[in-house]
Amino acid sequence: MSRTHKLFAMFGLALLFSVSPLSAWAGDEPTIWNQLGHLHPVILHFPIAWLILLVFIDLGAYLFNRAGWERWGLYTHILTLLACLPAVGTGVLLEEGFEDSWPDATHALAEQHELLMFIVTGVIAAALVWRLAWRNQPARWGKAVYLLLLLAAVGLIGYGAHLGGILVHGEDFFKVFSLPF
Repeated sequence: MSRTHKLFAMFGLALLFSVSPLSAWAGDEPTIWNQLGHLHPVILHFPIAWLILLVFIDLGAYLFNRAGWERWGLYTHILTLLACLPAVGTGVLLEEGFEDSWPDATHALAEQHELLMFIVTGVIAAALVWRLAWRNQPARWGKAVYLLLLLAAVGLIGYGAHLGGILVHGEDFFKVFSLPF
């Protein structure tokens, strides 16, 4: 094993085991699976960032009729879908470490958050299938439907992120300023 590989392996192990032992709060013995679940707060931001970048690239390709941007949009779309998989997977692993210790309302909120993120991943996958099916078609309405799917995914992931924020920080974590009237 080269020096670089050893360095990356040590960094990976340090990252894996440096995350706070949240499973100890639930009374579980630390395992590799619940430790992987603790990477969820780190990993979950990648699909959000990729999805927003994808919308900008594809919206620009649609509005300015740039064929080169569509190719980059396809690559970004694949990366977005791939980034969803570890985010959802680590979320499921993290939830399994807590579900026995949560009150019913918190468990219901976690289930809603989980279902919503599965739906978001499905919408992103459906949009990719739609994109590939309409890739060589001249009809602009097919691309408009595709963009609407992406915008729906952005809205759903935003709401799902809000639910995740409530799970971590409590109900009052994101108060919008109150109007004076």
